[in-house]
Amino acid sequence: MWAVEMQDVCKTYLLGQVRVDALKDININVTPQRFTVLSGQSGSGKTTLLNLIGGIDSPDSGRLVIADQEMSRLNDDQRSAFRARHLGFIFQNFNLIPVLTARENIEIPLILQRSSIAQRKRAVMEMLESVGLEDKADALPGQLSGGQRQRVAIARALVHRPALVLADEPTANLDSKTGRAILQLLRRLQREQAVTVVFSSHDPQVIAEADDLYQVHDGSVSRPDAG
Repeated sequence: MWAVEMQDVCKTYLLGQVRVDALKDININVTPQRFTVLSGQSGSGKTTLLNLIGGIDSPDSGRLVIADQEMSRLNDDQRSAFRARHLGFIFQNFNLIPVLTARENIEIPLILQRSSIAQRKRAVMEMLESVGLEDKADALPGQLSGGQRQRVAIARALVHRPALVLADEPTANLDSKTGRAILQLLRRLQREQAVTVVFSSHDPQVIAEADDLYQVHDGSVSRPDAG
């Protein structure tokens, strides 16, 4: 079973009267429990691809299966429930809620799953320890550095033990040293939790960490090691 299976997937947008083929005949199989990188410049189609894999958007044609679920068979409510249970997201701009503490931000996926208070408390503290922020549990995002905020975002993405984590250029807004530390942290947690990570980036240090690499260019995808 693949973590993600895409067969002949296409996605088109209309910009005014102009049709833009964002993705064209995409065929990807993502191996479970590996660190897969989608490499490509801005505008290449990486974010569109992640949005499809994350169930945020739907393909116009083709077959998309995530964690053994055929996505076309889900309505909007079912798609939202599927994302909440099976997926984790890490964003370039952190997407933390500014009025909530680090602890409260991390807790959100568990609240959506209706976990008990005791379960939430235990899981959140374990994740805070895993990302090295035990002493920042009650800090607001505005009181944290960029690297610390991204650590909170990683903890939030992993706290409910998802099958698949999607990371959309999460090191892009960080300096090189901090970005490297965040990459190493995510790589360690990916291995420890045996979770599948799909990471979009054109950062060479991220590409070097890939178990599997796909290059995205003008809406098409290729494997650089496929000859």
